[in-house]
Amino acid sequence: MTKRKFELITIILNQLSQMGKAKAFWGKHLAGMNDKLRKSVEAEGRSTNN
Repeated sequence: MTKRKFELITIILNQLSQMGKAKAFWGKHLAGMNDKLRKSVEAEGRSTNN
């Protein structure tokens, strides 16, 4: 995984029934949150960066 100096925010307009497929796609392409971002999101009481 590369270290970026910016946060990439994606918007997905899929049907709710396709959520599992969409999460699998983004996970496969390493578009999930890194550990540093996950810690800051959780510290804010959120579960996602969306």
